[in-house]
Amino acid sequence: MPTIKDALDIIGKLTVAEQESLKTMLLSPAFVKSLNIEDFVAKERFANGRV
Repeated sequence: MPTIKDALDIIGKLTVAEQESLKTMLLSPAFVKSLNIEDFVAKERFANGRV
């Protein structure tokens, strides 16, 4: 099971734009219901052409 440190490590590897997008999503009530940081990061990286 991922820990808080794992989540912070993932967030630390994001670009500034990705971190801003994450903040916006976390403040969205709809997103809070389906919060899964690993899926979010994977989708963001794929959407931006990264592996």
